[in-house]
Amino acid sequence: IDNYATISYDGVENIVESLGGVEMDVPLRMKYDYFYPDGKKEVRYLEEGRQVLNGSESVGFLRFRKGYNNGDIGRVEAQQKFIKAALKKALGFNLPKVAMTAAKEVKTDMSLIDITANATKAIGMDMDDVNTHTLPGETKPLTFKDWTLSFFEHDKEQTKELMKEIYGVENLERIEE
Repeated sequence: IDNYATISYDGVENIVESLGGVEMDVPLRMKYDYFYPDGKKEVRYLEEGRQVLNGSESVGFLRFRKGYNNGDIGRVEAQQKFIKAALKKALGFNLPKVAMTAAKEVKTDMSLIDITANATKAIGMDMDDVNTHTLPGETKPLTFKDWTLSFFEHDKEQTKELMKEIYGVENLERIEE
């Protein structure tokens, strides 16, 4: 990994607002907590179906955990779809406004020159050329006393095959465990 970028949920909310919302197909009715600026909490719902999510609804969509048939993998897949939809809109929208908001909200070790160069390369990018992957594996339960926790165990062989596919190589000399 050459660089990093981090963003808070508040940052996501602000960036989505600068986009004017993100269109998503919400796969099921989702319950989420909305927090007011004074800290008060309210339970809200996203209804199933195609809709434009505002900033707070987007955070609710991204944080939603329970209800996917395939657990956390379903959540990751939904988040990947959201990121692609947001990127598509950002690249076809008023990019300078979105970039200004993102610059305030995203923490990164990239220089302004590198960010500008990457943003310039992204203009006109076809989102069909953007690929996302999920580490192959399965969710496993771990029970201790009265607690059952869920964790993800990656499949080493399938991960090697995925790396070969992503990087277009036939032979991987060494994969770190």
